[in-house]
Amino acid sequence: MKFVFLSAFVLLSSAACADESRELWNFTQRFLKDFPDHSKSAADVAGAHFAATPVFYIGQMPGFDTSPELGAKMVEIYREQFCVDSHPFTAFDIENQAVGADGSAAVLVAFRRPSAPDPRLKDFCNILSLAKLNGDWKIMTWFIYGLSARDCSHQNF
Repeated sequence: MKFVFLSAFVLLSSAACADESRELWNFTQRFLKDFPDHSKSAADVAGAHFAATPVFYIGQMPGFDTSPELGAKMVEIYREQFCVDSHPFTAFDIENQAVGADGSAAVLVAFRRPSAPDPRLKDFCNILSLAKLNGDWKIMTWFIYGLSARDCSHQNF
């Protein structure tokens, strides 16, 4: 009898993890679609995808502020600096992800786009730290650590 309960628990846990993984994939897809879309304001993109107090890292340079506009400002800066209007991302690969039972998650994701000579116009390696807030996934930390890497999980940082 204990085996039946244990088996049922394992199956339900696996189904819940699969659902969370699918939700993270869908969230990442929406973020990749919305981030470069200039028909959506930076504030709308930030409101839909970021927590109220996000942290941003480019390499070893953190960005943190008490301003509620930080997410929107960083979306604007990233759109401009990484030329997403003229060289949009066309795909993404989630190379690794972990989902915690407490509503947290971490995703190692490569944003892909056609190759170009300028490193700012190549693929991005990202680590997103997320939390489920009010039922929705939100980015707590966005860490861009590799430009032009084809395999983010083996990129040195």
